[in-house]
Amino acid sequence: REGIGAVALAMLAPDAPPGLGHHVATRARGGFKPALPKIVSEVSLQAAANVELGEESDEDTGPFANSTTALKARVSIDSVSGSVASSGWQFAEPTQTLLFLDWDDTLFPCTELFDRWRLPRSLAPLGREEAFPEELERDLVKWRFAVQEYLSIACAVSDRCVVVTNSNPPWVESCVRRFAPNLLPFFDGGARSVRIVYAGEALRFARLMSGAGDSPARCCEPRRVHRALLDLLRAPPSREERKAELTQAKLTGMRQEATNFYSRYPGQTWKNIISLGDMRYERDAVQELSLGRAAGRGAGPVPARERLRTKALVLPGAPSMTELTLWLRLLRLLLPVLVRFDGDVDVDLYKTSDPLRRLAKAFSLPGLAGVHFPHLRQSWVHTSLPDAPGVYRIVYTVAVTSGMRQIAPPACYVQPGRFVDVAEVARCDEDRCICGRLEEPQGWITLMNLDNGYRWAEKEDDHCIEEALDEVAVVVQDALCDPQMPAVSQHLGAPAVLSGAPGRSLAATPAPDLPSEAPRRTK
Repeated sequence: REGIGAVALAMLAPDAPPGLGHHVATRARGGFKPALPKIVSEVSLQAAANVELGEESDEDTGPFANSTTALKARVSIDSVSGSVASSGWQFAEPTQTLLFLDWDDTLFPCTELFDRWRLPRSLAPLGREEAFPEELERDLVKWRFAVQEYLSIACAVSDRCVVVTNSNPPWVESCVRRFAPNLLPFFDGGARSVRIVYAGEALRFARLMSGAGDSPARCCEPRRVHRALLDLLRAPPSREERKAELTQAKLTGMRQEATNFYSRYPGQTWKNIISLGDMRYERDAVQELSLGRAAGRGAGPVPARERLRTKALVLPGAPSMTELTLWLRLLRLLLPVLVRFDGDVDVDLYKTSDPLRRLAKAFSLPGLAGVHFPHLRQSWVHTSLPDAPGVYRIVYTVAVTSGMRQIAPPACYVQPGRFVDVAEVARCDEDRCICGRLEEPQGWITLMNLDNGYRWAEKEDDHCIEEALDEVAVVVQDALCDPQMPAVSQHLGAPAVLSGAPGRSLAATPAPDLPSEAPRRTK
């Protein structure tokens, strides 16, 4: 099951069809650090430039002619004849794929930690290790492992993986050090690491430098200082103005990264830009980036042969840590398909009642629609998820009463993060809710409001989740083996493999200092 669950990187096995091959992940003590020799990336870019400009790659000439025997091997790109027209097949290459990720509630469980658990946003005093409640630590173990695997896939399918956030620096780095130190190798500032762009900072700098010419000192001219003071004294922005400001900030950061990424050799065209976030800011920004590029708003002319594929996913907002972990595990499987999909994608999953059906339609994967995965649905549309006796996780503080009716006086309260055994489930039509009877502490709690779908407790059902992920993995594997799907070249003449046993996939090797299977939750 682990092999199927890691189908994206299992495609790198020696006997696998052409797939995601040219990245090598090496094991580091703090996590899996994407580590590919710089010269490999340069060879890949050189081959891409030759193909895009209609030239043939030459193994006996050029800047890499005197490299090692492995690097002398002819760099081939599958299904490419060397013509300008055929260069479009390069779009799914990591060297041509730009991936934008939001941070809060997309990778990091911000709402869960600071709003539901009410943890302080400030770091613990230096030299004092922060201890988390036992229930929270169980969830953090699963999330850390899920986001580590997700970033491993992201760095394998894209040479430029960028976290774009509207938070102020150094928010991302602080969160990683405090809650997920196993992710530090991904943010070490190296050439292969995940880049961090603070969008607000990028926008302020761009505005400061606009019209300042070649001399940054001109930004201190009296008229510019006067304009900055007027901005500070201006009335607080309206909701729409705030939304437009956040979108513009994201757009500025994305445009800077895209311009830099797609100018690494002469004549490089924009090909494959992907954005994932829990707000429409990211979606609107990447769409505007694409439209602006098509309209020629930017640096330099747009080549006539350019075809940019823009793919945006808006994920459910304010997820619990359990929901976020589940989405990370699912998107880890779907990310290779999203990268290799030869077209535009614009999917808003914020309030959809059936996310997999929407994704199946967007990716042209009919098999995905047949996977039963009600756990993905947002809390307000969970009405189809059957409530039955079993283990439940408390999401919000809930009162324990002697009877089902909410008018009964509360005997005690159960706090978020606790796990309780529900011995009986009943419907209370008078209060329009689903109630559960507990044996410890004795009494009834409200599980869900039938009118708006609001839930106080979520049912734990790990077995069903694993089965659903297995089904998704099989659908993805079939799609990646489809000859109609653009193949990603195997650079250096052989597919790259991960450290450990030959052909061993990422999921087959447990993360350092973490169990291969996160501990099953108990009461």
